[in-house]
Amino acid sequence: MVRAVIATLGVVASGITIPLATFDGDETTTLPFRAVNDPVMGGQSTSSFTTQDNRGIFQGEVKVVPFLGAPGFCNLEASGSFPDISSTDGIAVEVNQTLPDGLTNWDVAITTTTSRKASRTGGGWQADFKLEAGRTKYFVPYSAFTCSSRGRKLSTCGDLSAQLNELIQLGIGSDGVAGPFRLEISSIQATSTPTLEADSEIKLVTFDGVKETSLTWRKTLDPVMGGASTGDFTITDAGTGKFSGTCNIVASLQAPGFCKVEGTGNTLADITAADSLLLKVRSSTPQYQGFKVAFGAPGIPREIFFPGSYKTEFYLSNTNDWQIVQVPFGNFSRDTSDYTGRCDTKDPRTGGKQHYCCSNSVLTPSKDEVCIESKFLSKINDIQIWAEGVEGDFDLEIEWIGANPSAIVV
Repeated sequence: MVRAVIATLGVVASGITIPLATFDGDETTTLPFRAVNDPVMGGQSTSSFTTQDNRGIFQGEVKVVPFLGAPGFCNLEASGSFPDISSTDGIAVEVNQTLPDGLTNWDVAITTTTSRKASRTGGGWQADFKLEAGRTKYFVPYSAFTCSSRGRKLSTCGDLSAQLNELIQLGIGSDGVAGPFRLEISSIQATSTPTLEADSEIKLVTFDGVKETSLTWRKTLDPVMGGASTGDFTITDAGTGKFSGTCNIVASLQAPGFCKVEGTGNTLADITAADSLLLKVRSSTPQYQGFKVAFGAPGIPREIFFPGSYKTEFYLSNTNDWQIVQVPFGNFSRDTSDYTGRCDTKDPRTGGKQHYCCSNSVLTPSKDEVCIESKFLSKINDIQIWAEGVEGDFDLEIEWIGANPSAIVV
């Protein structure tokens, strides 16, 4: 079962908005939603769907599947003829959980013509979000979506950003946690990247000379381990950080190496109240898939010879313009592979180590002890940007790195 606990929420929407589903009778956005539950695989979960007062009412209960000994799922799905959403950056859902103890773990699902052909059982893209008290609007970027079929991750679905003109199904669902729910859904839309209210983010790192957010930067390339990657990092006259180069194959490993820049020398702002990192960046290579971000703080458990840090990958929307990338803390792990930089890797050598993702991530295998401990978010003194584990040219210009306070609302 996919864990439905990644949230990318709480920002002020602007720019392009394309309605996908409403419940107000509009012929262009009224979809034939139907409830699909785990009894198709021997479970006992139940749900139903109705409309009321211009809202979709999805209610029911996720129950344990007896032969699995684990909670099943309840999904709400609709097929249809959808508009081209290539000009957008994610899905915005306006929804309210009306049961005091109702389920909070949910996912948005989209199926494209390409993903449906990705396996014999079909495939679809899912991204998770978590409902929070007092909040009804949630934005989930396409960079957070992964492709799977019946809970099994697929590598044959291609690039979602190239499939946004072939949407054939839309859905919302909950799985992996037992309990009742009653959702009132107002709308589902495709939108461009939301923008933050002025000064609403917490700035950790800038390149404009401000003492509190300035770090000393050092570049490290894989030639220290016999690789052939090249890269450069400069602070531009415009007060940004420019990181570019080429990640090449390390001959001894027969796998892509890395290029890294690391900033140290200052204890950064306390972000204990935040739920994700933010990076304001632009790139001439937005389709490069090897970007990663990491942060360190005194006391994070060490991994073998290196100081401890939390690390995860991040992905860019397919644009050369400035964008704000939101990276949920649930994605970070302190156990990542030296071969790929990822947490879901088993090192390739004989007897290679299996690494673990945070249990709040959609990736597996996972465990709780590698997740971010909040006590470290008040003493971050190390920020790292990586191009790692994916061969190719990369270019990234960074205006700032920060975090979003949990109190930001749409």
